[in-house]
Order: sequence, then C-alpha cells, then structure tokens
Amino acid sequence: MKKNGSSLLHDIKFQFRHGFYIAYLVASIVYVAILRLLPLEPRNFILPIILFTDPAVLGFFFISGIFFLERDQNILENLFVTPYSIKNYILNKVISLGLITYLSSVYTGFIWWQ
Repeated sequence: MKKNGSSLLHDIKFQFRHGFYIAYLVASIVYVAILRLLPLEPRNFILPIILFTDPAVLGFFFISGIFFLERDQNILENLFVTPYSIKNYILNKVISLGLITYLSSVYTGFIWWQ
C-alpha cells in the first residue's frame, strides 16, 4: 500500500506540474462567471447540469492529455517492465483525477451559494 500511496502522490504532482489543476480552476471560474450572469431561474436549472457533466469534461480532455503526455515521456513503456500493476495505475488515475473533479465541484458549489 505504501507504493500505491507514493505513486498516487506522484500522479498528483505530475498533474499539478503540467497545469491540470490550474486549467480546471480556470474552467471552474468560467462556470461560476457564466452562472452569475444568468437570471436566478435558469441558474437553478443549469448548475446541476454543470456539476454532473463536469466529469465528462475531465474525461474528454484531461485523461487524453495525460495519456499523450505520458506516452511522449515514455512513461507507459517503462510502466510495463516494473512490478507496478495496471490495476494500481488505473486506480491512481481514477483517484487523482477524481480529486480534481471533487475540488472543482466544491469550489463551484461553494462560490455559487455565497
């Protein structure tokens, strides 16, 4: 489990270093700005849609971005010659990218309700 925690921390640092957290922060700020420009009734309809479709944005753009970054840096080729299992690799990606989505949703919801 210690190795899994270490690799999870490495994934988070990798994502932070390549600007994924900053990009998601910008996306969250845009969401909030758009919501604040709308009248109250459409806002109450659109906010849940944004919060529930937000992980799809993560899936389409960030996961593919991470895949291409890791491919270009030969991380994927080197991964298969280590004892690090694919199960742990996928689990760490799910947890680290879930963290970005969670933080964005909390930020969007928190700013929205103020």
